[in-house]
Amino acid sequence: MAIYIKEEEVKNLVSMVDAIEVVEKGLISQKYSNAVNEPRHRLRTSKDGIHLLIAGDDDQSTIGFKTAYYSGGIVHVVIYDTESKQMSAIIEAGLLGSLRTGAASAVASKYMANPKSSTMGVFGAGFQAYTQVQAVCEQFDIEKVLVTSRDPGKRENFITRVSKLFPDIAIENATSSEEVAACDIVTTATRSEVPVLRGAWMESGAHVNAIGSNSILKAEIDLEVVNRSDIVVVDDRAQARQECGDLLAAWENGLIDPNNMIQLCDIVDEPNIRAGKTVTTLFESQGIGLWDISLAKLVMDRALMEEKGTDLPF
Repeated sequence: MAIYIKEEEVKNLVSMVDAIEVVEKGLISQKYSNAVNEPRHRLRTSKDGIHLLIAGDDDQSTIGFKTAYYSGGIVHVVIYDTESKQMSAIIEAGLLGSLRTGAASAVASKYMANPKSSTMGVFGAGFQAYTQVQAVCEQFDIEKVLVTSRDPGKRENFITRVSKLFPDIAIENATSSEEVAACDIVTTATRSEVPVLRGAWMESGAHVNAIGSNSILKAEIDLEVVNRSDIVVVDDRAQARQECGDLLAAWENGLIDPNNMIQLCDIVDEPNIRAGKTVTTLFESQGIGLWDISLAKLVMDRALMEEKGTDLPF
């Protein structure tokens, strides 16, 4: 029998540390061809829209999909057990989506950033930016986080919230975008359609997690960020070609071959690809279904152990 798990229950069933672990395991399964991911499918009518992410992981005996209905931000993950051939769970996935996106950036940073990174710069102060900071601070000994965003009130609330989560880390309002860009690890988590991060501002050896460009018409970073990056990694090659506006100019200028981009699963379970060198790195994230079903499987397993969730009549 399948179970239905509400958002409030998800909050008490998994942590960011859990999310980082299961996202990395799912990527390792993908690396060794035991997991499969499909690019996002979007459907728009004249009045509304929905998108769909599909993935399967034989190592977890799980296959499923995530749906996001644009009106009201209604998001669910549905997973099936490939051994019993039955539906396992339907999970409300707003929080789950934020956790898995942050976790993926933490995994990318683990394999791409300077292990001694101590400063983090963040463009954006929304719910995605929050889990980005949460994830990176779980992975690194961050001493200072600098934040900038268009809305001063939202930014101050964000700083207060993150400070409560990490009281020993200095969470500060940045004096300029240049100051944010000069950090060891830089994250762009905005809805901007024009670059908020410029390569001219960055320090050599920085690592960038760019997570907001999920449309070919959006670009949070300029061409110089890509030009300065010695290593560029995407979450999914096919999905990046379809949605990554950040890399469009780089493809058009011949800086990157869109058919031969490195995927995140290619570098997991390996030493840090910097190999001790001072190189600048970029991770372009649009979000993939594999992360959703990996974390959904853990949420379901925990719910069953703790007798949470509501039984469904099928």
